[in-house]
Amino acid sequence: MPPPGEPDGVIVVAPLPGPGSDTLARVGRNSLVLLVSQSITWVLSAALILVVPRYFGPEAVGWITVAVSLWAMAGTAVGLGTSTLLTMEFARDGDAGRLVGPVLRIRAVTSVVAFAAVLGFAELAG
Repeated sequence: MPPPGEPDGVIVVAPLPGPGSDTLARVGRNSLVLLVSQSITWVLSAALILVVPRYFGPEAVGWITVAVSLWAMAGTAVGLGTSTLLTMEFARDGDAGRLVGPVLRIRAVTSVVAFAAVLGFAELAG
């Protein structure tokens, strides 16, 4: 029930920080850091795309691509949905820390299995 004098269903929103507030300066600094770091990432990615194929050659780049793809698939299998489980449990019950240990053990075991599978595939592929 709303307080007396306020209509039903009204949402009260806090005012935005003013021009002289610390929050606005922090948002500006954080945005600038994000912009600079993203620009650096793009420049380094472009350099990597140009340098690696010239240095290693097309066959090696193909093998690197296969290895990265295999490890990405293995990494997906390693998770086994545990990130989603932890997120849901922490949202539901803030004291879900009891699950962190078992999840880490599951991920450790599946990481070893996935690494062995990727190495086995690499050995078979030549």
